[in-house]
Amino acid sequence: MEIEARVLRKLRFRIVYFVFILYMLFALDRVNISFAALQMNQHLGFDAKTYGLGVSLFYVSYLVLQLPSALLIRRFGITVWLGASLVLWGLPSAALAFTSSKEMFFVLRFILGAAEAGFGTAIVYYLNNWFPKRYRGGAISSTFLAAPVSVVLGAPLSGWFLSFSGGGLAGWQWMFLLEGLPTVLLGVIALFYVSDSPAQAHWLSEPERQWLTTEIEREHSSVRSAGGITSVKEVLMSGRVWAAAGSLFSLILGFTGMLYWLPLVLKQVSRQTDFGVSLLSAIPWVAMGIGMYFNARHSDRRQERLWHVGGGMLAAAVGLAVGASAPAPYNMLGLLVAGCGIGAAQGIFWTIPLGFLSGTGVAAGVAIINLVGNSAGLIGPNAIGWLRQATGSFVQPTLFLSASMGVGFLLLFPLRNIVKTSVVPEAGH
Repeated sequence: MEIEARVLRKLRFRIVYFVFILYMLFALDRVNISFAALQMNQHLGFDAKTYGLGVSLFYVSYLVLQLPSALLIRRFGITVWLGASLVLWGLPSAALAFTSSKEMFFVLRFILGAAEAGFGTAIVYYLNNWFPKRYRGGAISSTFLAAPVSVVLGAPLSGWFLSFSGGGLAGWQWMFLLEGLPTVLLGVIALFYVSDSPAQAHWLSEPERQWLTTEIEREHSSVRSAGGITSVKEVLMSGRVWAAAGSLFSLILGFTGMLYWLPLVLKQVSRQTDFGVSLLSAIPWVAMGIGMYFNARHSDRRQERLWHVGGGMLAAAVGLAVGASAPAPYNMLGLLVAGCGIGAAQGIFWTIPLGFLSGTGVAAGVAIINLVGNSAGLIGPNAIGWLRQATGSFVQPTLFLSASMGVGFLLLFPLRNIVKTSVVPEAGH
């Protein structure tokens, strides 16, 4: 229909592009600590365990506040929550520039995790309330594409910032300031730019608002009538939720392993300068973006989810195993395959749980799945740091990540019948 195409164009322009920018800053805020480590660890005397603990402390507060943040999103609406969250995380992110001890590093990382808690849940919840399910895979993956883009662009940008000096600040300090403060500005903009629901969208015509509101409500009603999970209690008691959570845990374990340790791995094996390492680090993330984009398009076209997610996880498992054990240049090829697989799986993962969550169940279910999944960020960096220090090599840590991807693939199978019935297009489309 003409109105459908018109609404979709407006949604992409008004929502996807803006959320893409927000998620790019969110992802850059995650990865910039790994580039800061190239100078900061030596400057402040941090060893691998101290750095790993600081990275992990972010996830303590981030995880604990997942469900409370989700309930606050439902209580205050996406506009207020999103604007406040951006401001409150931009400030401690910039303040990391003034870290002078490991204790201060730990405290700021903890505060940053608290400020960012619920952001991922908010984005999934936001897109679920605006995009019909037949377009949801593309909308979500377009947003998550910001993660590899932030590394591809942010890696050389961060490397450039690391070369700065002046004003009594080292390069890593300038990097935190210049990458943290724009988030505060976007938080203020979000308060005036974001609408909570299609009914409030002044940038849609009345027929467009009516069509989109009816479409979204009809789809949400069909999930409820098909036995969808609609309450916090149902979320906590659902095996479907916990299977999805375990699979996301495995996926994020591999993602955070590459996110936080890849520059240090490449520094060890390549003997490049900091700027050279930042350029090399971008290559697997290009592959991640390619996998994410094309897999989501194919998944939306075929209306199939499980094998598009599971296939990506299997590819990542193989790629990480090759990256750990093969000689150069095949190890780099393995990391490219791993990046492509992680991106392919991550881009459309949320289409699976959104097929059986509805109402309050969306916010609570996404929060619980995020809580379990992102606990990999708490466990992973510490486990990798411990294995690296115990073995003197990155081989065992990388094989550990490979095995986790295989486990995540197996955990998808309890959802296979649910996924088949939840992605069938509505009659007449």
